[in-house]
Amino acid sequence: SASTTNKTQPTSALLSYYCRCSLTLNSEPLLFVQNSPISSANTNNKMTKEDVKEVQDRLEMEITQLLSDIKRVGKAGEPNVTFGELFVDEQVEQYYEALVGTLKSAKKRKLIDYKGQFLLKGMHDGVVIKIL
Repeated sequence: SASTTNKTQPTSALLSYYCRCSLTLNSEPLLFVQNSPISSANTNNKMTKEDVKEVQDRLEMEITQLLSDIKRVGKAGEPNVTFGELFVDEQVEQYYEALVGTLKSAKKRKLIDYKGQFLLKGMHDGVVIKIL
């Protein structure tokens, strides 16, 4: 439950929030996070710099792993995979807290490319994700 969330570990909801909003640290010491698990631990509903750094580090780690998984799951010698193949891979299912958010972040950084903005299981299974 949100009230027992360990504040030192990024949660799926928090990582998803980061992926959607691309949080950045400017000169502000705290960032507002609405409806996050951290909200229950922090009565000001704010994320500290340490919280943001932890989420950023996790996202960077997931993006690095994503590039490896695309190569591993796809055909040998081809740096691409379909969303459906990637989504149902057991290792991928176990590793990512928010696969679609990680894909979106990697695309925003121009590390991968695929058609469309958002991928949904079933509807977009045939969409090819390629490493740039």
